Amino acid sequence: MPSSVRRLTTLDHERLHRLLRRMGIPGPGQERWRREFVVLLQAHRVAEREVVVGELVRVESIAEAVRAQAEADVSVDRVAAEAAGMPLDRPGRQPSSVMNV
Repeated sequence: MPSSVRRLTTLDHERLHRLLRRMGIPGPGQERWRREFVVLLQAHRVAEREVVVGELVRVESIAEAVRAQAEADVSVDRVAAEAAGMPLDRPGRQPSSVMNV
């Protein structure tokens, strides 16, 4: 996998962590951070599917790559849905899942 893809993936993960922390801080920007988190998480998932999974298929068996992607999609969809529906009026509340995306 090209190092630029690796670098961008790492940067996305770091940004997602920052946004998740900001979502837990009460204030006027809380809703903005949640929207940005959900949009970035969904875009990141699509990019990983198109680039990273394509690379995995080249290297691993197709069945294993498809299984891994299906598991990742379910996990990312769950985190995005939880973040999108999280009530923001409870200070310090964060999604129960730790960002392992």
